[in-house]
Amino acid sequence: MKRTITHLFLLAALVITGCESAQVPMGSPGEVAFDEGLIGNWEAKGDNDEIVSFLSISALSDTEYALIYKEPDEDESEQLNLKAFASSVDGVLFANFTCSICDDDDDEKEAEWYFYTFSFESKDIIVSKSLAEDVYKKGLDDLKNPAQVRSYIQAHMNDKEFFEQETARFSRVKNP
Repeated sequence: MKRTITHLFLLAALVITGCESAQVPMGSPGEVAFDEGLIGNWEAKGDNDEIVSFLSISALSDTEYALIYKEPDEDESEQLNLKAFASSVDGVLFANFTCSICDDDDDEKEAEWYFYTFSFESKDIIVSKSLAEDVYKKGLDDLKNPAQVRSYIQAHMNDKEFFEQETARFSRVKNP
């Protein structure tokens, strides 16, 4: 069985530790229509069918999403509060993530951006992949505007090592 460990663990580690990221998003909110189908509560399960993460998505505006990400053993103070919007590169949807409520002591610190593909396997399953960490280090870290980021992603998204190998599958949590 293919490992489906959520790569949002990587996102959590990157946001918390300040590892490699892009300095700007790959586009602007509103370039891709807001999708009400993303709104709701989602969970990812590991190989043993145990829940490994929760994701709650709500509308932040008519073009952006508010996300709360947490692992089962975390309390509210450990959850990640993110904002995101969608961009499209050659028909592939990407979520542009940044931290919305951060613990950074540096109020003037630039936003850090992370990119994940996403698609609907069905109306109740989202499939997602992250860019490989080396992509941020070797290609995106020094780019200063969204057009440069988008061009870089477009030029390299078919490269074998561009995405992490793991795929995350989030299932919609049904209301009881």
